[in-house]
Amino acid sequence: MAALLGTGLLVRFVQGSRAVMNEPAPGTVWGTTYIARVGEYAQRVRGKSAFFSTRRTAQLLGFVLCLMCQFVFVGAPAQPDGGQPTARAVAA
Repeated sequence: MAALLGTGLLVRFVQGSRAVMNEPAPGTVWGTTYIARVGEYAQRVRGKSAFFSTRRTAQLLGFVLCLMCQFVFVGAPAQPDGGQPTARAVAA
């Protein structure tokens, strides 16, 4: 079940990537950098803040969580007699 849910989340993330990148930028973002012996340098930051929105970040985190669940459910190897593993006392 976790594999199916994780696959769905990853597919939705990938399918929505192109549409998010084609959206107009929400506003102008300016970054300021201090350069030694020159002063401050302000530049327009290019990038889409909507690409890693809350919804898309939740999709990625959900995928990683589902992937981790796949590796948690690992049981002890079966015993030849079909019983539970028992602890043996070690002589000192």
